[in-house]
Amino acid sequence: SVGIVGGGLAGLSVARHILRKSAERNMGITVTVLDREGGPGVGGASAVAGGLLHPFSPRGKLVHMGREGLEAANDLISSAQTHERGCVLRDRIYRVALTEANVVQLKRTASDHPELATWLSAEDIRRECGAGE
Repeated sequence: SVGIVGGGLAGLSVARHILRKSAERNMGITVTVLDREGGPGVGGASAVAGGLLHPFSPRGKLVHMGREGLEAANDLISSAQTHERGCVLRDRIYRVALTEANVVQLKRTASDHPELATWLSAEDIRRECGAGE
């Protein structure tokens, strides 16, 4: 039996990998995830997107292993959602353009990597996130 302290993305990822390896090897390991917030992904860094992998640098360049990291993060989020509806609110990472230069860079990134990035205006984000409702 394995105990994991923390039910955020990191703790859930560790639990998931242990359970997968245990099943592959018929080891019968059980995993208990302990989280003081009372549910997966509720508090700590997972609740504020701290430490999430972003596939692009601040200047909009694809980072080394960025595509693979984003795919792994999306896979983990999808897995978490199948087990606990609502534990993950969004499967997107937003990068805010703070200057006109950022706007140009991020629009170029969305144009160069449409499979990974989409340009959203402030109004698009408000609408998508339900702001003002």
